[in-house]
Amino acid sequence: MSLKSSAVIVNSLLISSSIAFPALADESSAPRTLAEINAEGFTSKAEQLQFNPTVDKNFFQTENNTPTWEIVQGEENRFSPSPLQVDLTKTMIIPSAEIMPKGGVTITNGAHVFTTGAEGFGTGLQIYGGSVDVGINDKLQVGLAYTDFDDILGQRVNNQPVFLQLKGFAPNFKYQLINQPSYSLAVTGSAELLQVGGNNGLFTPDNQNRTDNILAATIQAPVTFDYTDNVKFHFVGGLAIFPDTVNNGADFYGTFFHGGAGITARFSERFGASADFSYPLIGGGNSVNNQGEVTKNPVWSAMVNYLHSPAVAFDLYVTNTLGTTPATKLLTFIPDGKQVAVGLNLRWSPDYFGKNYQASFSDRPLTPLTARDKQLLFDGFTLNTAETLRKDRFLVQGNVSENSGFQLAYGLSDDVQLELLGQSLADNDQSLGNGFKLAVATKVRFLNQSQGDPFSFSVRGTFDIWKGTVDKVTNLGNGQTMTESVTAPGSFTAQAIFNYQNSEQFAFFLSPKAGLFGDQRILGAGLGVNYQPITGLQLIGELTPMVSNDPLVWAVGARYMRPQTNWGIGVYGTNAIGSNGIGNVVTQSNDGITLGVNLLFLHGR
Repeated sequence: MSLKSSAVIVNSLLISSSIAFPALADESSAPRTLAEINAEGFTSKAEQLQFNPTVDKNFFQTENNTPTWEIVQGEENRFSPSPLQVDLTKTMIIPSAEIMPKGGVTITNGAHVFTTGAEGFGTGLQIYGGSVDVGINDKLQVGLAYTDFDDILGQRVNNQPVFLQLKGFAPNFKYQLINQPSYSLAVTGSAELLQVGGNNGLFTPDNQNRTDNILAATIQAPVTFDYTDNVKFHFVGGLAIFPDTVNNGADFYGTFFHGGAGITARFSERFGASADFSYPLIGGGNSVNNQGEVTKNPVWSAMVNYLHSPAVAFDLYVTNTLGTTPATKLLTFIPDGKQVAVGLNLRWSPDYFGKNYQASFSDRPLTPLTARDKQLLFDGFTLNTAETLRKDRFLVQGNVSENSGFQLAYGLSDDVQLELLGQSLADNDQSLGNGFKLAVATKVRFLNQSQGDPFSFSVRGTFDIWKGTVDKVTNLGNGQTMTESVTAPGSFTAQAIFNYQNSEQFAFFLSPKAGLFGDQRILGAGLGVNYQPITGLQLIGELTPMVSNDPLVWAVGARYMRPQTNWGIGVYGTNAIGSNGIGNVVTQSNDGITLGVNLLFLHGR
C-alpha cells in the first residue's frame, strides 16, 4: 500500500478550541434576542447562566436556526466554538443535510484496516482516506476527499489471488435547501477522478495487470430529522455514477440509484456515536463476488466519536466500505463486503479565519514553560516523551549519523501533536531493508504533570507513508540467483508513554510499546532516565527489553540546551536501526552500534 505525498499534505496541518463567556455587572436587563447577545455581549449574570455554550448547541444558532460564529465582545478574551464542538457526530457512508457554519474548516485523515486473510500479506489491508471541508456561507460547503488502496486482497476472486488498486480525489459540495428547527434538506454532489487497477479477471478482461483512469460522480439528496437536540435521523437517496467497463472491457459497477439511512447521537459534550448504511436499489451494483461478478450488498458503518480537545476529535469505527470518497464509500470491500475493517480517523478544525478557538478543555491556567519543560518536549534517542507541544508550536529534531533521520512536530492543540518522521534504517536481520522510510505519528496527552497531574501520560501511534525498498533474492537453481528491488513491508508502532519528574534534576520514562511489520510482532517496555547535573546539560540512558524474545534495544547520550534559548545539540550511541517508530524497536545486525549527533530546535515559548 502506498499513500500519495499529496495526501500527506492534506493531513498535516491542525488546531483546537472551546468557549468562555464572562459575567457582566448589570443583572436587571430584560430578556434579549440571541442576535443582540452576539452583538453586545452579556448584560447580566443571570443572562450568562441561562446558556451553557459548551453543551447547548442551540446557543450557537441564530433565530433562523443557522449556526453563527460571531464572538461575544467584552473586556476579557472570548472564544467561539469550533465546528467539532457544534457538530461532533457524523455519518460515514451517507451524507447528512447539516451544513458547516461559514468560515468553519475541518480536516479529516485516517485509515481502516482489513485482515490479510489467506492470500494477503503484511500488517494488514489498509485503506487510507481523508478530506478537507470548508463552510463558504450559511448554506454552502465545499470539500476535497481522497482514497488510497493498493494491495493483494485477502480472499481469492475467480479462484486466484488478485491485486486491487483504487485511488482517487473527489471535489465535492453540499448545499442546504431547507433549514427548519426539526428538519433540514440538502443536495450534495461530487466529481471524482479514480485510478482502478486489477489482475486475474478482477477489473481486467484477462489475467494481466492493468490500470485505468476513470471518472465517477454522485448526486444525493439527504434529509435530517432532529428527534431531540442530541439524536438525529438521516435519510438519503441518490445516484452513483461509475463506468460500465474499465481496462478495455472488464465489468465495473455502472450507474445505480441507492437509498440509505443513519442515526447520530451525542451523549455529552465530548462523546457521540453514529451508524448508517446504504443499498443500491436500481441499476448497476456496488459489490463484487468471488466470481468477479458485480452484485449488490449493503455497505455500512458504526462509529464512536471522542472530542479530545475543542478542535481535535477522534473517530473509532467498523465498516465494510471500499473507499473514502463520496462515490467509493458506497462500494463494499471485495469480495461480497463480508469482511469487516477497524478504522481510526483524526479530525481537526484549524482556526484559519480568526474564530479564536480554545486550545484545551482544561480550566487550569497555563504556566510558562521552564527551561526544563522545554528539554522534555523533545524525544529521547529511542524513547518518546509523553509531553506535547502547545497549540501552534513546532519543533525540529535531527540525527546525523550513518542512518540519519528527522522529526518535525506540530501542536494541533495543547494536548495533541502531529509528527512527520523520516529515517534511513541501519542494516538489520529483519525484512525492513535499510532504505529511507517516511512516517506520520500522532501523540495524544491525557495527563500533564506540569499542570498539576501526578505524572504525564500520552498514547502515540506511528505508521509508514513511504516504506522504501528492500532487495529480494530469488533462487533460480543451478547456483544462480536473481536480486530485485521490491517495496519494503509497511510498519506500525503503538505505545503508551509515562513521564515522571521528582525534581529539576531527574525525569523518568516508562513506555510499553508494540512494533508490527509483515507478520512480525515485537513487544517491549522502554525504561529511561534524563538527568540534569547542571543547568542545560542532560545525561540520558534508555533501555527497552523485549517480551517477544527479540534483542534488547539501548541508547545512551548527552544533550545541551542553553537556558533562555530554544536550540540544543547532543551526542549519542545506540544499537537501534533508527530513531523513531519501527526503528527504535529493532536492533542492528552483527551487534552493530550507531554513533551520532542530535540537533534540536523549538519554535515558541
